Amino acid sequence: MKVNKKIDKQYFGFVLGILLPILSLFTIYKIKFAIYMDFIAFIKAMLSAGLYSKVMALAVYFGNIAVFMLFAKLNYLRFTRGMLGATILYTFFIVIVKFL
Repeated sequence: MKVNKKIDKQYFGFVLGILLPILSLFTIYKIKFAIYMDFIAFIKAMLSAGLYSKVMALAVYFGNIAVFMLFAKLNYLRFTRGMLGATILYTFFIVIVKFL
C-alpha cells in the first residue's frame, strides 16, 4: 500500500491526538448536556463530582484508538507514533488530575 508522505508525519499524528479527545469531550457535552449547562459549567461539574479523569480517559482512549488503528492499518507508522505520543501525554495528565 502506498503511503502519502504528506500525511505520514509524526507531528500531524501528535496534533490530531491532542485535538481529538477535546473534540470528543465537546461532542459528549453537545449531545448530552448542552441543554442543561454551558461547557465551562460542564467541566466544573465533572471536576467537582470527581468524574473529569474518567470522562477524559474515555474521550482519549476511545477517540484516539479508532484513528490509531485506522492509520496503523493504512501503514502510516510515523502518524501513529505521534498519536501514541499524544495519548501517553494525556495519560500522564489524567493520572495527575486523578491524584490531585
